[in-house]
Amino acid sequence: MAFYNQIILFAVFYVGLVLVLTFAGSKRKIGGESLFFISLILTPIVGVLFLLTSKPNVREIKHKYFTCKHCGFALSEKKQFCPICDKDEEGKTLIEYKKEYKAKETEKPQQAVSEKPKIEIDQKYFNQN
Repeated sequence: MAFYNQIILFAVFYVGLVLVLTFAGSKRKIGGESLFFISLILTPIVGVLFLLTSKPNVREIKHKYFTCKHCGFALSEKKQFCPICDKDEEGKTLIEYKKEYKAKETEKPQQAVSEKPKIEIDQKYFNQN
């Protein structure tokens, strides 16, 4: 009876060690499932060797940012004008755009506002009693 207790205790310890290695392997390149089967079939000692030789699973976080072509300022989102040098991709400032816009507005001839045509309403339709 004591022999069976030792076998059961060994099996519980073995499976527990395999599960611990599986959890540790999930944070590595080898992966938890692969390390589970390696440790279960080839013993946890071989599983530990595979775990130690596997590289950590590093998650790369890529930040997308934009840089101003003129001053090099990094922006988190693309904007029409840089908040530092106040230039767009072409190198024009907002003030230059405003000057160009005003110059175009003054060049346009003022169109005469036409009066709305008067609509004559026949009164006979309203006076029907």
